[in-house]
Amino acid sequence: MENTKKELGQMSESVQVNFFTNKPYQGKNQIDLIEAKEKNGFKSYYWLTFLQARDLRLKIKKGSKSTLINKGYRENTKKDEQKGETITRSSFAGFARVFNLDQTEKLKK
Repeated sequence: MENTKKELGQMSESVQVNFFTNKPYQGKNQIDLIEAKEKNGFKSYYWLTFLQARDLRLKIKKGSKSTLINKGYRENTKKDEQKGETITRSSFAGFARVFNLDQTEKLKK
């Protein structure tokens, strides 16, 4: 139990955030992005899509590889009155590819 608390404490210090919306990623996306950050040696905890980078006048560096995340993951829980049981359904709206802020550079004017 003590190790788990220690790991959670370390994890909270490295929350991965969308640079464009400033919202933290949730669930499996958070885990996948932390793993990608560590594997690739990124220093930034900010991530964004290609289109978000373009809107901010940033360019993705040549040869950069994106990280795949789930987009719009949601769990719906409702109680089935007839059977007396709880039903949980999971769904997601698709996937998105994101890049770490370290993989970007400013566009030349």
